[in-house]
Amino acid sequence: LSVTKEVTRLIATTFEWAEDIDVLRAEKAKEEAEKRLKDSKMSALDIQVAEYKLKRALTRLDVSR
Repeated sequence: LSVTKEVTRLIATTFEWAEDIDVLRAEKAKEEAEKRLKDSKMSALDIQVAEYKLKRALTRLDVSR
């Protein structure tokens, strides 16, 4: 990310086209992440990873619609 008075630039390191998103796979990833977040025995790192995976799945689902 680069921000100046005149220009803001964001360079993505990864991206997916909406039509290339596997909706069934994203739904499954969402469900798995939600299931993991209900596990009270997870470490802080495991919680962060599950939250990241949930956000990624939700973003993919949102973009695919």
